[in-house]
Amino acid sequence: RLRRGSPPESPLKATISSCLLEMLDARFGKDTTALVVQNAGLQLEGTLLRLPIVDIPDSHFTKLFTAASNATGLSASAAYDAFGEHWCCVYAPKMYAAYLDRFKNAREMIVGLDSLHVAVTRAVPNARPPRFKTAWLDANTLDVEYLSERNMIDVYVGLARGVGKYFKEPLTVTKHSDMKVTI
Repeated sequence: RLRRGSPPESPLKATISSCLLEMLDARFGKDTTALVVQNAGLQLEGTLLRLPIVDIPDSHFTKLFTAASNATGLSASAAYDAFGEHWCCVYAPKMYAAYLDRFKNAREMIVGLDSLHVAVTRAVPNARPPRFKTAWLDANTLDVEYLSERNMIDVYVGLARGVGKYFKEPLTVTKHSDMKVTI
């Protein structure tokens, strides 16, 4: 079982920051993206933040997200949703099409995300994506337990909503704690 609470500088794959910067470029322009990187204090790492396979400290993503929310005027929740939609509808189909093509609908993808992360962990050196335990409460309601060393459940909430947009299926995603979501 994985525990919550990570060391402050554990490595994270820059694919997440790459997607965030791409989303900022597309929605707000490159000047806003440059301002976000500057306000996050990451100008020297700017190029690395766009290389998906590079390891970056978790704190870099947190700083970028905070700076993005501040620079764009989006609430934290709206920023996570914008990121999740961009990841699911633009970035992942371009970067991970072979993985996404196995899913026919939002239900399959959300339930299959844990096995997908297991496959990614085997294929990508130093990858440590979150794991998920799922349990159906009824035919249409899924409890998801988010298991990670990181406290990034808000990113997961935005991504889950993005999965619904990708498959054009309305999903209600409710965060109950730092480890529990109902979809």
